[in-house]
Amino acid sequence: NDNVDCTVDSCVAGACVNTNFTDIACADNSNCPATSAGCDNANTGRCTCPGAAAALIEWQPVSSSGPFTVVGNEIIIPAGGVEVTVDVFVSNWTPEGLRGLQFKILGEESYASGQSGVLSPLTVPNNDAGAFIITHRCTVNNLVNANGEVCGINGGATSCVGEFCAANPAYILGDSLDAIAATNTTNINYLWGMILLSGDPSIFDPGTRKYVGTLVLNVSANASGTFTLKFDQSIDFTFLIAESGTPGLVSNITPLTMRSGMITIGNLFEDR
Repeated sequence: NDNVDCTVDSCVAGACVNTNFTDIACADNSNCPATSAGCDNANTGRCTCPGAAAALIEWQPVSSSGPFTVVGNEIIIPAGGVEVTVDVFVSNWTPEGLRGLQFKILGEESYASGQSGVLSPLTVPNNDAGAFIITHRCTVNNLVNANGEVCGINGGATSCVGEFCAANPAYILGDSLDAIAATNTTNINYLWGMILLSGDPSIFDPGTRKYVGTLVLNVSANASGTFTLKFDQSIDFTFLIAESGTPGLVSNITPLTMRSGMITIGNLFEDR
């Protein structure tokens, strides 16, 4: 071991071999070591070193219909038989201006990744996008409801009747941007994407995470272990895009780190 963070260390015929991450060819993040910041497929076609500036798309567990504790990108619940809410955020795409993004959920793999039981997307009423929603906060007299209640993108949730649905202020598109956005829920591996229309300026990195959407999951009563929510690592399905130097053309923002979220059924204080 050469104690260098940016190398893969191995022994070949009794000799130490240290391979720099930047010498490893890659097509997407799955070709890079786990500690790499990601694949710089747009520029070098090589893996990047740990700590390299990388755009981030991540799962962020938020809440459960039962008791819960959130620690980083993990939510811990004592038992199944509840609903769990997780958000998707993007951040750190400087210096490029963001024009669009897409991600694919590895639902078939993620929803059965625990020790037992399954996760399943909740069907949200009044929302054509199935269980993937863009939340709007319920407000009273233009103040966010202290209960933190939300309604779907099309409104109509019973918790918001008689109140005003204000756009989530952290939403990546906000209210002033004109974009085409769509969700494909024809199978369990949901695909969501958006692209700004040509007349709108690029979205510049505010230095804080920007909200993309919310997934509500049913946790089966017999669920146990840790379920890991994953994005499809292929740049064909999960990517952020920026406007290139040529007007009207876009390119992938790389490297891109895709951070999983975890739903753990157990006790926060037990050995894990």
